[in-house]
Amino acid sequence: MKNQVIKNPTKGKEYFGFTDSDIIVSSKRHNDISSLAGSLEKKGMLETIHHIPIDSISTIKYNENNSRVAIQHDISSKQRIFKITFDSTETRNAIANEIGQIRGLSKSFTAENKFIPLLLNIFFILIAILIATALTGIAYESANGGEIQEFTGRRSGIKNLLAKIASAIGPIGVGIIGGLAVLFFVWRAIKRWKNPANDILLS
Repeated sequence: MKNQVIKNPTKGKEYFGFTDSDIIVSSKRHNDISSLAGSLEKKGMLETIHHIPIDSISTIKYNENNSRVAIQHDISSKQRIFKITFDSTETRNAIANEIGQIRGLSKSFTAENKFIPLLLNIFFILIAILIATALTGIAYESANGGEIQEFTGRRSGIKNLLAKIASAIGPIGVGIIGGLAVLFFVWRAIKRWKNPANDILLS
């Protein structure tokens, strides 16, 4: 992964690359590591640059169940944490391991705190219930000859599309789909609780 430009989905940090001495991240497209490294000396217009010297890194931390990574490093004698999300856990693992080897860091594993993902999954369950209930209500109203309210404002297109789909498949169909979505999130919450992921630390 070294000396490559890696495209990732983190806004403002889309182009990532590293060498034996530096991590460089830019919001602007760069086709090769030479161009990316050159941005440190001549930054383009409207370009955001992040630069982390490899020898300033103290820890690299991530959870095996997602593709985010947190790099703790030193800037002017102050500890900073740089966070970035890659497009896959495989890419994240390869990058973290190679940077860790360059820096000479050792890897350790600890089981994650199970309550944090549990609370997140409960949040998704509640959202699924609310959406299913709202769409079922729209479907019932439409089935009984009521007029579907046209949504306006932010994300109105998605809301109107969901309302039209709910009206088309009817309250029973919406209820079945909504129930399956809720069951999926419940199953995921139980699975994550019983099988906690590892937090991985390179230090």
